[in-house]
Amino acid sequence: MKKYLDDNFQQQLTLDDLSSKFYVSKYYMSREFKRVFGMNVLSYLMQKRIDYAKVLLAETTLSAEQIAKRCGFSGINYFARQFKKSEGMTSLEYRKKAAPKKEEE
Repeated sequence: MKKYLDDNFQQQLTLDDLSSKFYVSKYYMSREFKRVFGMNVLSYLMQKRIDYAKVLLAETTLSAEQIAKRCGFSGINYFARQFKKSEGMTSLEYRKKAAPKKEEE
């Protein structure tokens, strides 16, 4: 299931979708995932999305809205809240911080 999440984190996924796909109850799936990986399924999924957003912010000029969509967030406002909660700064602040420094001539 972790590999499936790694490969499909950009899609809209719910616990119900995952439990149907893997033929287990969502309660059992959640409990076992947390036991094995130390975090619940939705937290893991959120972390994958935030990590990918950080890469896109640092390496592309895509807008925050485009990045939110590519990372599987349902909207820009939700992305903005989750990014700030996770990283302690806005996506724009992160992009500025991650931008390569220009060498002085």
